[in-house]
Amino acid sequence: MNAAIDKDFCWNDLLARINKKNVIPVIGDGLYWVREKGDKSNGKTGDFLLYPYLADKFPAQMNMAPANDKETFCRAVFRYLEKNPNEYLAVNDFMGRELEPLFPVTGGPLWKLAQIKGLGLFINTTHDNYLEKILKRVRKHPVETIHYTIEEKWSRRPDAGLFERLNAGECSLVFNIYGSGAGGTAAGRRYQHLAGSAEFTSR
Repeated sequence: MNAAIDKDFCWNDLLARINKKNVIPVIGDGLYWVREKGDKSNGKTGDFLLYPYLADKFPAQMNMAPANDKETFCRAVFRYLEKNPNEYLAVNDFMGRELEPLFPVTGGPLWKLAQIKGLGLFINTTHDNYLEKILKRVRKHPVETIHYTIEEKWSRRPDAGLFERLNAGECSLVFNIYGSGAGGTAAGRRYQHLAGSAEFTSR
């Protein structure tokens, strides 16, 4: 259902649930509008969706044959990792290069979502850290992040105190269920989960 165009959508019920902290938003790549800093060396002007842009650039930069049909970024990465099973860091390097000159549009969908006070826990299905950065800009309390990965899914399980703070409104929490390609020493390991998640999200 598209609530934005559904005249019968019960907005009052949704707002009541948000105020009671009974809503957990699942963030997909459709909210990631970005623009380029400074010069327009990539040929893009104005605002554009991040992940279709990455999907278009990925095959050529990774020396892959173009897809027969239009493909998502996840599908493109999955296709690359099928043939290069251990090249997670190469994918991470690509993300680092492409994200560096970009920034999320101020006042865009992610900013508006971050400003809804009743939302504390966010489930993120993308491979960047823009959501965390925006939350830290617009919220006064701490923002915690959990990256799900194959190797760390048990050792990095959050403590009960984190959820107590979350329920008390003392922090926000972003759960990156597909890991993160935003950099850091664990970034290569995090892409191990991307291989499986890409197959799921490309369907």
